[in-house]
Amino acid sequence: MHNTMYKRLIGAAVFLFVIVIVASSAVNKPVERVPLVSEHPADPAAAKLFDDMRAHGEQVLNTFRMSANAPAIWVAQHEYGQKLRYAAKVPRLYRELIILRTTQVENGQYEYVHHIPLALSCGVSKAQIDALPRWRQSKAFDPKERAVLAFSDGMATKAGPDDATFHTLSSFFGNQEIVELAMTDGFYMSGAHVGTALGLQLESNGGAGSIPHGC
Repeated sequence: MHNTMYKRLIGAAVFLFVIVIVASSAVNKPVERVPLVSEHPADPAAAKLFDDMRAHGEQVLNTFRMSANAPAIWVAQHEYGQKLRYAAKVPRLYRELIILRTTQVENGQYEYVHHIPLALSCGVSKAQIDALPRWRQSKAFDPKERAVLAFSDGMATKAGPDDATFHTLSSFFGNQEIVELAMTDGFYMSGAHVGTALGLQLESNGGAGSIPHGC
């Protein structure tokens, strides 16, 4: 009798412990501060973009579903992002490098994680990605890559890149390429801040296979 009662008490205690852990996890789990729109939104322009993504085998990412709460602005922003990716003159390796660095500095974990496979497919090495937090002390980057990283770090400051940093960058890139690098950095810097402000979370699958990786 005593053994049965003891087992019941232990069982009840374990059950309560599990309930507390589950409840605590639910409370502490990060959530978006604005809802993600449906993958089939009411706005026709946003719906068309989502359909186009699926038709090309792409995942409709959380960042798109978040931004589509303001569909007219998001559609324009998405077109701008596509131009930065596919219409820029500066080689993709340097653009992916500057994206990784600015999202790392600006705590844009969402974009950083998504751009690792893109960077790898465009010529950035795993050793370089691992060395990014201490790139100034690393030998993994050549002078041209170091110029891009220094420019990115300068853009993260209130004063902006200093004259020496800009002069070094301009020894490797022309005016159009410099503007493209600056606009790419600024675009992803903005995305990092917006994502943080609105509580943007990674997809349950980490966004794996969601974006074409070829350059």
